[in-house]
Amino acid sequence: METNANTNTTTTTSEIVKTTNVEVVVVVDTELAVTNTNATPTNKNNNNNNNKNNNNGNSNSNNNNTKKNDCMKNGDTMKRINFLYQASHFLLTQSGNQAISSFYNNSMKQIAQKSVVRINSNVKRTICKKCSTLLISGLSSSARIQEKRECHMVITCNNCQKSKRFHCKKKPLRSVIRNTAIWVDILNVPMHRRLETLAVFLYAMVLPVTLVMAFNMIVIPLFWGITIPYFIWILFYDHSHESGGRRWNVARNFIIWKYFKNYFPISLIVNSNFDASKKYIFAYHPHGIISIGAFCNFATNANGIDEKIPNLDIHLLTLESNFKIPFLREILMWFGVCSVSKKSCETILKKGPGQAIVIVVGGAEESLDAHPGQNEITLKKRKGFVKLALTHGASLVPVYSFGENDIFDQVPNPRGSLIRTIQTKIKDLTGIAPPIFMGRGIFNYDFGMLPVRHPIVTVIGEPIDIPKIKNPSTDVIELYHKLYIDAIKDLFNKYKDQYDSNTGDLKIN
Repeated sequence: METNANTNTTTTTSEIVKTTNVEVVVVVDTELAVTNTNATPTNKNNNNNNNKNNNNGNSNSNNNNTKKNDCMKNGDTMKRINFLYQASHFLLTQSGNQAISSFYNNSMKQIAQKSVVRINSNVKRTICKKCSTLLISGLSSSARIQEKRECHMVITCNNCQKSKRFHCKKKPLRSVIRNTAIWVDILNVPMHRRLETLAVFLYAMVLPVTLVMAFNMIVIPLFWGITIPYFIWILFYDHSHESGGRRWNVARNFIIWKYFKNYFPISLIVNSNFDASKKYIFAYHPHGIISIGAFCNFATNANGIDEKIPNLDIHLLTLESNFKIPFLREILMWFGVCSVSKKSCETILKKGPGQAIVIVVGGAEESLDAHPGQNEITLKKRKGFVKLALTHGASLVPVYSFGENDIFDQVPNPRGSLIRTIQTKIKDLTGIAPPIFMGRGIFNYDFGMLPVRHPIVTVIGEPIDIPKIKNPSTDVIELYHKLYIDAIKDLFNKYKDQYDSNTGDLKIN
């Protein structure tokens, strides 16, 4: 490996590169990474200055010669800095060695500071200020468009979660990211990242695959001998989805969910103790597009929910319509997922102490407000879960997932707009909200139907003890509803700066 850098720097760099078992070949361009603070003015400016200052021609010529000499003196420094930047990019993209890549970036900044040269602003934007990680979308960082008062691109470092915001002109959804599309280099993606993407892909394919299977069972006469008895059984006889499902711990502890969790990654924070002699209703916020955090933390044991909250039988609840789809209903019940109908909630809570249900309170309406950088929940008119808690004496537990809204982009649909009106009417007719969203693909990082990699932190708050009142009055329901709203606000404000400081304040509709 050859370079025009100083001997000391070359030796150190070579030694470090050897430890990574890769060979770095760098083409040095002294104008790529740095701009000399004493750089020579452009020819155009020189001509203008000469025309305006004919009497000072000799003086300008002397100044230019001095600046050229200064530039030559810093030539080796510029080459060293540029070598380090290109080597850092090579190591991160080809071998995934983030530690050495960050070391190179940090060395580059130190050399620039000591030599009094200014690193080009376009290069600075690609380096994390906090940990010196090279920010490559989809590999070491995530990028999203934040549209509030103005349009900004927010780039978040996956290593330290430090974010950078860059102003951009308002463009259609994800157009800024799409213009710099990054496709996956399949051969150089680490195996663990391939497995993580595969786990999320399999999760996303469950619904379409079961729908295709159900369609074939209905339209192909060859399967009718199985189809007719199965449909009769699920429609008239099997009500397991209203009484706790058919939980199968092998499915809940399957290794695929570890890769699924690490893809984002998803973490679970439990800050209180739960009494097995009580009943609980966990109220989950926000819904997001498909409630990824709720499924990972409460339906699977990927984050150790069984160990963090022992002696509680926790059931995640979803729409009744999901249990009308053949095969999908069986898969859901393997994870202990049940219907969110009133009958199902009461049946589970009547089983006695140690029972707990998880309700995504905002429901389908809240999914239409799931935009990156926003924390908007639907709660003011949602009082049924409070009445249910009072009727059964179940404690209410506020739960908030930071980052749930950031894993998909959604077409702007402010309340009152035409698209929002159409979405609301479809929701009222079918019970299912139709958000128009976009994530990433399997082989690219900028468009597709898979969620993007963005940390999700689910925080479980302190339980609110609720008395058992058989027929609670409206005033009592209002009182405890207000207590719950105050609790979710306190939970959000307590942990927002720690886990998602770059998003907006909590808005309750």
